[in-house]
Amino acid sequence: MLQFLVSKVAMMLTLGMFSTGIHTVQKIRKKGTGDTPILPFVAFATSCFLWLNYGIMTNDATLAFTNFIGTMLNCSYILLYYWYAPKQEYCLQNSRTVSGTFSGNTFIQYLVSHKPPRSY
Repeated sequence: MLQFLVSKVAMMLTLGMFSTGIHTVQKIRKKGTGDTPILPFVAFATSCFLWLNYGIMTNDATLAFTNFIGTMLNCSYILLYYWYAPKQEYCLQNSRTVSGTFSGNTFIQYLVSHKPPRSY
């Protein structure tokens, strides 16, 4: 019972944290991207996507659902950022670079930490 309660409270707080990008996107819609970096949106989307995959692999429905919502929200933030960015090609190139870097690092960490057992 306690585990269920903690998981639901954590899910609600995490979903609330995901919604913090709404304020930034509203500012971008009114004033343009200006000096607002895209890195937090890309990092957050990448993190949520990786946690979503982990939730699926471990059959944790709460983790998977929460991070599915986070991935969708942050991808929509990135699309809106791109829509209002004055230099859209530069913005898109940076998003790809950052996403590739996060994914590559995660894959390397997975390979290093999950070595198959040695047979003697």
